[in-house]
Amino acid sequence: MSADRWRLIAISALISVLGLSVDAQELPPASARLQLERDRLDQTVWAPEQLAQRYEASITSLWDRLRGAASAVDVLHSIQCDQWILPKEEASTMLGMGIGKKAFNFARPQTLNRASFVSFVSGFADKGYRLVASEFHHTSFTPDSKEEATSSTVGFMLHLQSSDRRLAVDGVARVTWSGGPGGKEIRASEIAVEQLKVLESPLRNGFLKAATFERRENEFQSAHPILVNDLDHDGDPEIIIPRWNRRYDNQLATEKPKLVDSAFLDHWKPQEECGLLADLNLDGQIDYITMVKNEGLTVYDGAALGRFPTPGRVIFTHQHLLAPMALTAGDIDADGDLDLFLSQYKPSYVGGQMPTPFYDANDGFPSFMLRNDGGRFVDVTTECGLGKKRNRRTYSASLVDLDRDGDLDLSVVSDYAGVDVYSNNGSGRFVDTSAALNSNRLFGMAQSVADYNGDGWLDLLAIGMSSSTARRLDNLRLGPESRKDYQENRAAMGYGNRLYLGGKKGLLQSPFNEQIARTGWSWGVSSFDFDNDGRRDLYISNGFRSGKSAKDYCSHYWTQDIYSGGSKENAALVPVFAKSMLALNLGQISWNGFEHNHLKWNLGSGSFADVAFLFGASFEYDARVAITEDFDGDGREDLLVSEYLFVGRGFQSKLHLYLNRSDLATEPNDWIAFKLLPSAGQAILGAVVTIETSNGTQTHPLIAGDGFLSQDAFTAHFGLGKRAEVTKATIRWPGGRTLDLKLPQKNRVHSIRAEALE
Repeated sequence: MSADRWRLIAISALISVLGLSVDAQELPPASARLQLERDRLDQTVWAPEQLAQRYEASITSLWDRLRGAASAVDVLHSIQCDQWILPKEEASTMLGMGIGKKAFNFARPQTLNRASFVSFVSGFADKGYRLVASEFHHTSFTPDSKEEATSSTVGFMLHLQSSDRRLAVDGVARVTWSGGPGGKEIRASEIAVEQLKVLESPLRNGFLKAATFERRENEFQSAHPILVNDLDHDGDPEIIIPRWNRRYDNQLATEKPKLVDSAFLDHWKPQEECGLLADLNLDGQIDYITMVKNEGLTVYDGAALGRFPTPGRVIFTHQHLLAPMALTAGDIDADGDLDLFLSQYKPSYVGGQMPTPFYDANDGFPSFMLRNDGGRFVDVTTECGLGKKRNRRTYSASLVDLDRDGDLDLSVVSDYAGVDVYSNNGSGRFVDTSAALNSNRLFGMAQSVADYNGDGWLDLLAIGMSSSTARRLDNLRLGPESRKDYQENRAAMGYGNRLYLGGKKGLLQSPFNEQIARTGWSWGVSSFDFDNDGRRDLYISNGFRSGKSAKDYCSHYWTQDIYSGGSKENAALVPVFAKSMLALNLGQISWNGFEHNHLKWNLGSGSFADVAFLFGASFEYDARVAITEDFDGDGREDLLVSEYLFVGRGFQSKLHLYLNRSDLATEPNDWIAFKLLPSAGQAILGAVVTIETSNGTQTHPLIAGDGFLSQDAFTAHFGLGKRAEVTKATIRWPGGRTLDLKLPQKNRVHSIRAEALE
């Protein structure tokens, strides 16, 4: 069960068990004492934040009204502001694909009174624009003092659309408040836009929904994990939802496009949210490995046409194998077979415990490195050097050759900790090299490995939560003296995504990290080349929990929850947490709600632009999994995104397939792809595909562990741009054998088996 479900389903159940209601005041004596201490800190240490929350209420009200308004213009007109300071628009720069980036002069801004601002907003409506979506984030607050008036900085995002254009607006405004908190109305003496980015594009085809997969009666609420693989080797990847025992055979490239629903396993049993497709016994057929509930780690042996006709067999059990999450495979000791790494996730809140310390927690259920000894899997976690941090609360892990020395290293991304990287000495012994990453703290959810800067080295992107609340508290310099370490690590943990660039000196934090850091509460990620220009783009799914109002629970988390609990369960805290989260569990408020997905278009030289809205892929629902793959065989990579919807006492999953119909240009970019097929005696996971072109070299690793609770197909897809020639492609298989293909044909998929080496 994933962490967000654990946290909130458990707390929701507590509401019923404890008989709490919205007006509940009484708590058991021990709980009441804890609640009084939280209240005392709110009135003392956190008093400036409490004031910030009262001012924020008017910002939240604006956002709520905009989301539900028939006319956003009327809502914007209602803002009570004496003076607006806006930068002057200058000439635009064309970025490609018809996308223009507007330039602004901040040195000589224009000043508008309220009437002028009303006219300014009405001008967009007169041009046919309507507001499609918005976000507002209260990033800093300055209380009234002798030096300056009460003010806030607010990050904002506006998506506007007309009959033929789209505008993606992103900026920061400073609000100088007028008088005390205005309740539901913004009352300001001045609003000055201090940062502004505007992208403009023709209204075009982008990512168009082709299918939605929903839960049926008596199926698990969660659809995770989601797997993609060409099980029947017909050239088209299947979509597999193991917990629903569904396999969708892909016939989208036929004259009558369709996805055919069939059973995945002939002898299905209830299973956890971890799953892996790999040829575990190296017989040339893809097997399925999962954790069967109340039994253990189980393998279902594959057969012809990607079928699984026999019952599963348990390959590993352990008394502390309680909540498996990430499962990855690779040959760690160069003996020719696949070993397994299995992590677990221990949820916070449950039992009245919180990960401690919240920035370096190592107090969860253990992870396991399982060495394959002739089909018998042995726990070698401690002896291979991974014992010290094995109790992370881990969401994602990959076995991948990060240092290009021919063996598989291990990257682990954990909630309440961040990134841990271990270098393999070639024989399955690992050395912790995480300290070299500089800052590696984040609420880690997922990872992706790709060459983002085109230098031939694999880079590592860790996905996490960016928090405007954490930034606001740092700006106010708030926190109890007893936990200075929490304040010292708050900025790092709330920073967001972290990109580490590979090179001869190892992984180093990217100098252009800011371009992709703050995407919201991010979960899934996929690196792909959606426009086939030869640079790796990013799709990032966002949003935790959206309720009726955008009012955010996040302040409670940062000011109360992380300070209240410890690693050990505390029954007295259970009703305190339940009471605190009551409005959230009743669906009245949100926790990082209404955050939109990002499509980070790689412009080269460390520059990325979020073009999700311009291509119809920004989706406001709370999203989790993000997978990219060319499902319909047209050479353009498509999107598979899971939605998490809170319904009463838990989440339900939906899965959406969006086909890439982007009309990028009259002359589309070229591409080439390589599909690796299973062969007896040769593993696929751990292989690396490299192409050499007239525009440079590109590299793609075949790994499990990219993304969030998902697995990509065994396909390496490369965009080539226009008129680039592919001079050579090299497949380096696990074990070191290589296959060179001279002048492979572009704009087609090349299916490769290891037998080609013989």
